[in-house]
Amino acid sequence: MPGRREVSPIWISLKSPRGHDARPSSERQRQKEFKLVPIRSRASRGAPRSRQIEARERGRRLPRDLRRGELIQAAIKVMGERGDTGARVSDVTTAAGVAKGTFYVHFQSWDDLVVAVRDHVADGFRRGVMLRAANIEGAAWPAFIEDEAVLFIDALIAMGPLHEAIFHGPAAFKPTKTPNPFVALIETLLKRGASDGAFALENTRAAALLLFSVWHATADAIAAKAGRARHLAALRQLMRKWLSAP
Repeated sequence: MPGRREVSPIWISLKSPRGHDARPSSERQRQKEFKLVPIRSRASRGAPRSRQIEARERGRRLPRDLRRGELIQAAIKVMGERGDTGARVSDVTTAAGVAKGTFYVHFQSWDDLVVAVRDHVADGFRRGVMLRAANIEGAAWPAFIEDEAVLFIDALIAMGPLHEAIFHGPAAFKPTKTPNPFVALIETLLKRGASDGAFALENTRAAALLLFSVWHATADAIAAKAGRARHLAALRQLMRKWLSAP
């Protein structure tokens, strides 16, 4: 609004209007230098918190993709502490340091944000997997898939409340425009292994869906304090029988 802009703090000294030191003599003896007292401007003193956030946001304009990334990172932090049901849009915007209206510029709803967080987490995991898979070929594929299954399971468990938010919250059960990125990643690995003759699979898509379900269920069981070694051993045995070459 016109006339309500932030100004630099005003500084005054503890001198009287006539230039005499107005402090008691005992205080003048203890401290010779004057203290400077910050005075908040009238605009900043009365501005609501939301307006102050909007003013700060205007001061650091970012490209659209970077602002969206800031919101996703803030959501990861908030949901990592509170899960899905304990977090609100205002919690995310406050953590990101933006006005609440900015959220709806980038996401249509809370569920839209949860899906974006899931895809972001999956993309980070995918990059690590593909880097490790760069030199895998032939008979090395079965052992590689088993090791990646364990890494995936450990990653889900380490997410804590964030895992609950993106895989077990309300948004997890709503249809999305994009396929599950974790399933797509598993399918990519299976296709590469099958092309090397390491796997005998008629339908890599269906196999990826089933593997994701089994890996996820194993993570949930271990997170619930079930026997880790026992569940991982059963998982490895299942995959060796199921993915064995002809």
